[in-house]
Amino acid sequence: MDQARGVFTAPVKGVYFFTFTTYSWVKEEDIGVKLMKNNEEVLLVWEWQDKGDNEDYASNSVLLELEVGDKVYMHLPKGYQVAASKNSNIHTFSGFLLYPFHDSEDQSREVAFTAALQPSSWDDSGFGRIGPFDSEITLVHGKALTNVGGAYDSNIGVFTAPVKGVYFFTFTTYSWVAEADIGVKLMKNNEEVLLVWEWQDKGDNEDYASNSVLLELEVGDRVYMRLPKGYQVAASIKSNIHTFSGFLLYSTPTSTPQ
Repeated sequence: MDQARGVFTAPVKGVYFFTFTTYSWVKEEDIGVKLMKNNEEVLLVWEWQDKGDNEDYASNSVLLELEVGDKVYMHLPKGYQVAASKNSNIHTFSGFLLYPFHDSEDQSREVAFTAALQPSSWDDSGFGRIGPFDSEITLVHGKALTNVGGAYDSNIGVFTAPVKGVYFFTFTTYSWVAEADIGVKLMKNNEEVLLVWEWQDKGDNEDYASNSVLLELEVGDRVYMRLPKGYQVAASIKSNIHTFSGFLLYSTPTSTPQ
């Protein structure tokens, strides 16, 4: 990591995990940052500052396949602002190599994905809402940014464990609309594992929320996101702001009858 320029340069070919948190407490300008790969935007978090809430955090994460020399860094868009502290570490950018790629090695145990949610309809800025619906639905993150091992099905929004092991999952949800409560669930098979949600009658109608979990999975276990009945979220057709990611941390041996 070149700290002087704020740029990470991949030293080896492989799958890397990146995560960041941004913060602002000022209301003169919109807040937002981009995560970039080379010259392309990968992720965006942002918030209008005319929504009655002038202080917020936002986080997001992504798994990326990088070649030697690829560069990953954060950008502040034109006209945007963020805040930081000299005394405390509140605005952060982190990353690590998950799987190095070697052409001669078996990559069957390498499982990693990131997918983004996109709206079916959107406004002039590219944003649109999903929900509220009369029944709970699976949120289909249909834009696969990375899918090493092919275990994530972007057609139905479901990850199916290809090997027994411990997996890490993380997601970021976003909403800017005030007609309904916002929230999503992370599910394992038919059971709720995590929930993030917020009432929309508290004077703040734009927010991000993220959460993460480690799960022990058997072969064939399914992990996916659900939108509860009566809830809504927002997404963008132009930028990846609402994401779902996961990877195999390590495989565990299958027990054999004695």
